[in-house]
Amino acid sequence: IFAIKSSIIIKKVSDTCLDIQCYYCKKKDHIAKNYSVKQKSQQMITELTKSDALESL
Repeated sequence: IFAIKSSIIIKKVSDTCLDIQCYYCKKKDHIAKNYSVKQKSQQMITELTKSDALESL
């Protein structure tokens, strides 16, 4: 009986995991946990590229 209840609980958990949606990009099956890190690194790259372009002038 315990094994049956466990499999039902696991199924419910896995079903809810499939329904998650990222609030940042609206795609399914992941969350936006690391988007702020990606944005910061992308912003740093952009700033460095701009400063390099200005220095080369």
